[in-house]
Amino acid sequence: MSLIQFDWVDIPGGAFLMGTEPPRDTRPAADEHPQHALVLPTFEISRCAISNGQYAAFVRATGHPAPGHWSATDSAQFREQHPVTYVDWHDAQAFCAWAGVRLPTEAEWEKTARGTDGRTWPWGETAPTPQLCNCENFVGDTVSVLATGDGASAYGALGMAGNVWEWTGDWYNTYPGTVTDPTGITGFFRANRGGAWYNNANSARAADRYFDLVGFGDAEAVEFISADTYVITDERQQRLIKIHLEAGTTFLDAADAEQMTLGVHMASNKGFEGLAYDSVGKRLFVAKERNPMLIYEVHGFPHFNPEKSYAVHVINDPKRDAGMFVRDLSSLQYDERSGHLLALSDESRLVIELDLDGRPISTLSLLRGMHGLKRSVPQAEGLAMDEQGTLYLVSEPNLFYVFAKPTSAE
Repeated sequence: MSLIQFDWVDIPGGAFLMGTEPPRDTRPAADEHPQHALVLPTFEISRCAISNGQYAAFVRATGHPAPGHWSATDSAQFREQHPVTYVDWHDAQAFCAWAGVRLPTEAEWEKTARGTDGRTWPWGETAPTPQLCNCENFVGDTVSVLATGDGASAYGALGMAGNVWEWTGDWYNTYPGTVTDPTGITGFFRANRGGAWYNNANSARAADRYFDLVGFGDAEAVEFISADTYVITDERQQRLIKIHLEAGTTFLDAADAEQMTLGVHMASNKGFEGLAYDSVGKRLFVAKERNPMLIYEVHGFPHFNPEKSYAVHVINDPKRDAGMFVRDLSSLQYDERSGHLLALSDESRLVIELDLDGRPISTLSLLRGMHGLKRSVPQAEGLAMDEQGTLYLVSEPNLFYVFAKPTSAE
């Protein structure tokens, strides 16, 4: 018996079409192939996504950590009917175990969303509008899990397109082509479905698939270190996690990875936001977003030689950080050619170049009218640079910019 109330929807047993193939849909990704008929037994599923109010009951009853962004001004108390966010797969599993339920399989989720006729979206073939679902940044935020509009599925399930990504119990992997719900499948990541309020209509399709990291908390940045080796940040817990991705890897979990945390300034969610790596000096630069805004220089992590002792040295330069004249940090990029560090600020809409001594020597404005921008960059999140010095910048919602140095006239 469940410890909290759910509004259940009964899904009849039988076959449905899982996945997508052209020519009916010209948008499918490779991971949606092959489309296949899959037979499921009768099951029931919650009519809507788990709300902040439901998750808050779980937190109060068990002492499980609350989502990192909950505070006196933004928590279940004020957005009780909004879907819970910033929970990883292990959090979702813990909630289900407490409530006496389980996560749906990918097949169960997709049948609930699209019925038996292979429709593109839960409501049919009409492209998404604000009256049908919450995607394409229509609202600019989550909405209540009870918001119905006209976008319910054929079985009456709500919010299966947009609003928030929804966890399933399955590993993300290629479809095995079985006629019944497959078991024993493993992989790197757990599968998400449904799209979110900031995603485009393609992600809101019932067949669209997405994966997320397991055990990595609020993963915010990833940095290439060397062949098969990467470092990922967990913003909330301010962890640095070293991972290996090799051709034969079949399982990836943060619990098995080398990791470290500085354990300072842990009171807010404004943690490790950006990474950059100096492959010559073997230095990892770590940007703390704000409160306070800092750049750490980490030596000795990740550890490369198991025959040598593990020694980590962390350098903090308050004078450099105070002189950056920006409100936050969202990404870093190390220029191997000059040894300079580039720091991206979302709120200040600025890229700053820091010299070898940490002094600002140049800036790149991201405001409208500057450098050919017809509109200001709305929410700059990531920065990269190629060997020619061309900058590549990504921004919410799903925007990509290229800043190339002007070529000299012949």
